Amino acid sequence: MDKWLEKFMALSIGEKIIIIAGSLFFIDGFLPWFDYDIAGGPSRSGWSGDLSLLSIIAIMAAVVMVAQIVVARFTAVQLPALPQGLTWPRVHLGLAGYVAFAVVIRLIVGESAGPFDADMAFGLWIAVVLAAALVVGAFLMFQEESAAGSSGSPSGPPSGTPPSSA
Repeated sequence: MDKWLEKFMALSIGEKIIIIAGSLFFIDGFLPWFDYDIAGGPSRSGWSGDLSLLSIIAIMAAVVMVAQIVVARFTAVQLPALPQGLTWPRVHLGLAGYVAFAVVIRLIVGESAGPFDADMAFGLWIAVVLAAALVVGAFLMFQEESAAGSSGSPSGPPSGTPPSSA
């Protein structure tokens, strides 16, 4: 257990934010994002309702972000090389941007079923906060990469290299 905690504490702040916010975003996908004004009416989670494909892809993108960091930093698995000019912080920034876009679209468009409109439930507001946290975490990772690239000395192993087994 201490080994995992040591590895977690060795992560950059951006990686920590992504692991925590991405995991919570997955859980939040099961909470009600919309509630109907009908007595005993249904609620819709991030997995169901109008434009659910947007939020399903966003939830999966958050899972991919968490999985990449966990595999790269907590295991000895060697991730495949990315195409020239593409780095993991850039991939995370793009995925986080999509997550934020999808949540904002769900927030703006809302949900309806025939003549009944749905009210935004607490799960959607939590998703907004977590999407913003994913963007911040990805931006911090990107900023750390840029700072390491301009100074010429990386501040740790690149995201795709396995941790040393010391």
